[in-house]
Amino acid sequence: MLPIGMRDALAGVRVLALEQAVALPFATRHLAQLGADVIRVQSYERARATDQSSIELVRSKRQVGLNLAAEGGPEAFLRLASACDVVAHNFTPRVVRKFGIDYEGVRNVNPSVIYVSLTGFGTTGPWGERPLFGPGAEAVGGHNLLIGDPDGWPGRPGTGVYADDTCGMYTLFAILAALDERERTGEGQHIDISLYETMAAQLGPVLAEQAAGAMPRRSGNVDARYAVHD
Repeated sequence: MLPIGMRDALAGVRVLALEQAVALPFATRHLAQLGADVIRVQSYERARATDQSSIELVRSKRQVGLNLAAEGGPEAFLRLASACDVVAHNFTPRVVRKFGIDYEGVRNVNPSVIYVSLTGFGTTGPWGERPLFGPGAEAVGGHNLLIGDPDGWPGRPGTGVYADDTCGMYTLFAILAALDERERTGEGQHIDISLYETMAAQLGPVLAEQAAGAMPRRSGNVDARYAVHD
C-alpha cells in the first residue's frame, strides 16, 4: 500500500497505454497507483483480462476498446494521444509505424508528449523488429546460464529479477524522470527501452568478474557474497 500522501502524486497526468503481456502493464499500474489517469487501449480481438494476474495488472486503469486496423482506428488513437501527457506501447516498431502512431506520428499532434517504446531489443539495430517476451529476454540476456545446477538445465531467475518486472520498473523510473524534465523545460521526449537491455544491465558483477579473468558459471545455490546461500 502507498502512503496516502503519495496516492495523488501524479494527479492530473494522463497516460495512454497500448499494452499487452506484462512489462508495460506493470509500469502503468504503478503510474495509476500514484494517481495518474491511465487509459488502456483494449483490443477487440483479445478477451478482457479474467485471470487474477492479468486483473491485477489492469486495476486502477480506464479501458477503451479500439480496433486500430479498422477505418478511422489510427485517427481515433491520435485524438486520444493529443490529450495525453504520456503515450506508451510495447509492440514492435513495425506495428506502430504501420498505423502511423509511432513517435513522429504522435508528436505531430502532441509536440510535448512523452512517448515510450518498450520493445524486445530497442527500436534500432539488427534485431529491432524482433518480438521478445520476458522468458526469452532472461535467456538472451545471459541470466539463465548463471542459474541452477552446473550439470543440469539452465534455470529462470527468481521473481525479483524477472525480465518483465525489471523492465517495467526501469520504464516507470524513466517516465517519472521524463515528467520531471518536462516540468522544468516544457519539452517531451522519446523513451526507447528494451527487455534485453534491462536484463543485460543486471549483469554488472558478472561482467566485472569476467573482466578480472574469471569465467562466470552456474553454481547451484551458492552465492559469491552471501554465505547463507551456501
